[in-house]
Amino acid sequence: MGIASTLIGLFVLATLGFHALGMFKRSTAHVLLGLIAFFMRAFFVAFRQGLHWWFREKRLKLPIVATVMACMLLVVYLDPALQILLVPFSFVAMAYGMYRISRGKAFALAFAVLAGYALVIDLHSHNRRTRRSCGWRSGTSWRWPFPCRPLPS
Repeated sequence: MGIASTLIGLFVLATLGFHALGMFKRSTAHVLLGLIAFFMRAFFVAFRQGLHWWFREKRLKLPIVATVMACMLLVVYLDPALQILLVPFSFVAMAYGMYRISRGKAFALAFAVLAGYALVIDLHSHNRRTRRSCGWRSGTSWRWPFPCRPLPS
C-alpha cells in the first residue's frame, strides 16, 4: 500500500496544482478526496480482514488499478480540464500493476479505459448539444446528459 499511497499522493498534488491555477472547481477536488478516502479504506479493510486470500492474485493489483482508472474517468467527467492528467497517470497505474496483471487482463483493462473515455467524451458532447437545444446558459452547472423535454403543464 506504500507505493499506491505515494502514487495517489502525486495525483492529488497534481490536481491541487491545477486547482491553484484555477482550472477546475473545488467540488471536483472534494469528490476526488472522497473517492480516495473511501476506496483506500475499502482496500485497507479487505486486506485487514483477509479477503485478499480468496483471490488468485493476493495483492489485488487488478482491482486496485481498475478502481483507480474508474475514479480518474469519473473525475475527468466531472471536470474536463483534468483530462490532461488522465494519460500520464493511466500509464503510471498500469505500470503499478504491470508485473502482477496478466497481458490479456491488462489489454482488457486498457480497452475498458478507452471505452470509458469515449463514453465520457460522448456524454460531454451530448451535454453541450442539450444545452444548446434547450437554450441553457453555458455557465450552467448541470452535468447529467438528460434529453431536453418540456415540463408537463
